[in-house]
Amino acid sequence: MENDQWLIFYKLVNGKYQLHQAGKNIIPTDVVDKVLPVEEHVAMQAEKLTFDGEKLKVEVGQKLLSMADYSKAEAQNRQKLMKEMYPAKQNKVVKVEL
Repeated sequence: MENDQWLIFYKLVNGKYQLHQAGKNIIPTDVVDKVLPVEEHVAMQAEKLTFDGEKLKVEVGQKLLSMADYSKAEAQNRQKLMKEMYPAKQNKVVKVEL
């Protein structure tokens, strides 16, 4: 949708900003200290980011993926999870003569 807005909410805890919530068209239900409008791929990967009060940065050792790469990785993760949750059962074919 054209009017969708992707946001990241941070709370200041013991002098450091901590991720509180991220998403599309969200409204804070708690008091938050910082609201950052971001692009979709940034909000979807908010756990990879840090905020120092001025700049949003990618954490050391993390990589922010493009939306296409993020979607592909998520699809692969879902497929892997489905295989783990619902392992394929071996079909035993029995020959039946009529």
